[in-house]
Amino acid sequence: MTPRQPQLQNKVFKDDKGVPYNGQRVIVVPTKDKNYFSGYIETWVTYNNGKLHGNPAIIYPDGLEEEWDNGKFVKISSPAYRDC
Repeated sequence: MTPRQPQLQNKVFKDDKGVPYNGQRVIVVPTKDKNYFSGYIETWVTYNNGKLHGNPAIIYPDGLEEEWDNGKFVKISSPAYRDC
């Protein structure tokens, strides 16, 4: 299995002051898709020292959950809803 976004492997995410992210964050993207009643698509991500880390480290809006360890993809923890 491969991650949905393989380009994220070993990437370090930092804030505008150059401090690596730690903990959980929500990436919010506006959408006109009527399936998203709020008008936004939300992806939940968890970082440790700026790298994706945890189980799950990424929760996509379609239900896909991925486990990452220190910036390296480990496995899909939960499939997308359409694949259940």
